[in-house]
Amino acid sequence: MKKLISQKTLGLVLCTIFAVPFLSTTILNAVGLFHLYGYFESKIQFIIATFFELVLFLSYIFVGRKEKVFNNQSGSSFALALALISFVYVIVNLSYIFNFKVLFFYGSYVHAIFQFLIFVLTIFFITPVKTWVPIKISWIATMVPVVIYSFFFVDLSVDSYTLQKQLSIMRILRLINYILNIITIILTLVWMFRSGNSTRMKTSSLNYAD
Repeated sequence: MKKLISQKTLGLVLCTIFAVPFLSTTILNAVGLFHLYGYFESKIQFIIATFFELVLFLSYIFVGRKEKVFNNQSGSSFALALALISFVYVIVNLSYIFNFKVLFFYGSYVHAIFQFLIFVLTIFFITPVKTWVPIKISWIATMVPVVIYSFFFVDLSVDSYTLQKQLSIMRILRLINYILNIITIILTLVWMFRSGNSTRMKTSSLNYAD
């Protein structure tokens, strides 16, 4: 018996994928806002981050197995590639939690390169998904400030004046990312619950089957 995935189910999974980075960033900002930099707080932060990465991993696996969600089969492969990267981040987070920091690469060029790789894979993943083009454009745009931010973070200056300018740019990048994240989620929710007879816009009429 074939398992069907409705437009609302696909939209919910996409919303989850879009929301996870937003929620993770929000938690990191909360840590900075309340100056929660102690050993215990740091462990809790990474436990939460690991949970979000696991959710992301499972979401990509779920979508990757539904080939009919894509206009071509390559989208499924890129979804599984993104799932693999999420699993890598789960391992990295766990290595920090259990004090095995050999694998820890946050704040390094390795992390920045991973962010760029995620950006490229996301383009190839989201492009063939059977959903609105504005959602695809918005999500790709959301990734741009994340990549720039990750490279800025690696090259923070020791000079206080230059550092302040860099931090100001990073705050702007983070704000842009926030706004684009919210726009993407709103667009996806509208697409999920949109009614009408247009086949091009109402993609639930398509056969999302295994």
